[in-house]
Amino acid sequence: MQPETTRQDYIRRINKVMEYINNHLDETIDLKTIARISNFSEYHFHRIFRAFRNEPLAIYIIHLILKNKLYICFSKKINSRQLRSKMPAVATATVFMNKLYEILAENHSDYDLGFEVQSPQKAFISWDTTYQELIHSPLVEECNPLDMDFATYDEYRFKYPVRVGNLLLKELGFRFSFRQRDDIAVQSYFFRIYNPYTIDLKEIAAIKSTLARHLKERKGVSYYEIGFDFDTENNIVFLLYYWQETKESHFEIFNHREYPQLLLNEAYESKMHISDYQIFDNKDCCFNRNYRNDKNIKRRPPVLTELFGEKLVLWVDRENGILGVADKDFAQLIALDEIERFEIERILPAKGSGGDFFRIFKKEGDKYPTELLRLPCYTFDKDDLLTKVEKVVGQKLKITGGYYDC
Repeated sequence: MQPETTRQDYIRRINKVMEYINNHLDETIDLKTIARISNFSEYHFHRIFRAFRNEPLAIYIIHLILKNKLYICFSKKINSRQLRSKMPAVATATVFMNKLYEILAENHSDYDLGFEVQSPQKAFISWDTTYQELIHSPLVEECNPLDMDFATYDEYRFKYPVRVGNLLLKELGFRFSFRQRDDIAVQSYFFRIYNPYTIDLKEIAAIKSTLARHLKERKGVSYYEIGFDFDTENNIVFLLYYWQETKESHFEIFNHREYPQLLLNEAYESKMHISDYQIFDNKDCCFNRNYRNDKNIKRRPPVLTELFGEKLVLWVDRENGILGVADKDFAQLIALDEIERFEIERILPAKGSGGDFFRIFKKEGDKYPTELLRLPCYTFDKDDLLTKVEKVVGQKLKITGGYYDC
């Protein structure tokens, strides 16, 4: 839960802005001034205001203006033309976010290479730049939104506008989870516009046309009301979509490149020792192969294939302090001194198939368990498997759960 002092500070700042708006309804209200009064960035202010008020800033302003002017109209019998002349702030509300992006007249074709940060000394950033490099870059700042204590990630954005091909984006950002590996290229970037009065289908079509000049459109983005999916043919994917109901537009960039060098583990493989092991013959096992997120995922050590073929194997290496599990291609390796306890969570079959989830809990820094294997329900009740695995891990295994997979 976020500290009360922080929430009170946010409330004080939002109230200060609302007071300013109420006192300046007959004037032009610009976002830069409001953001300065709140002491937030323009982007951050929009998110916090919406979180507190449950409505975008432009909607709030327009409601106030209409309420105020309609009162004047009825009380003083002002005609509609006079009323419109007294509503300059409405026009301003419709352009709050217009400067958050721009379609350039230039003809850049470097979508597959990276993007250019418009800092005083322009910097071109490759799509292969890692989280670690960007998070520590002076071009990037942390900008966690309200109530981030409930989230499992931090949010970052570039301090300067960013040119992506022929689009200039003012608020390009990315997220980093504490459970992710930081030595891999940033997997996705995002750009969002919340104001429902600045984006319409014509603008979406203009952005789409700009992307289509150099990118190949991929069909079948059916899970968004209106969506366009573009590919550089170099495993960088651009996704543009628009929610009709909320009038929100999102632009996301995904890195689907492979980084096989991250799977190499020759230093351990050269000294690997199998102290004990257990083979799993069940072909229905699920195993974590996502090396993009988890730095514990490596290639399957060749010695396992020499000894056991392609079978799924759990082993312990007490000489090197490693517990490992491997399928035919990948292995997950965890230091024994990081492990606090093991657990099997059993989810009983119902609408879903259920399963036996073999997990570990680490001693520090991670309150969520790490899943080693997911097996069909009741697997550990057969062939004395529970006792055999206990022998390998050196601990008694507790079976928890028992609820149904509904």
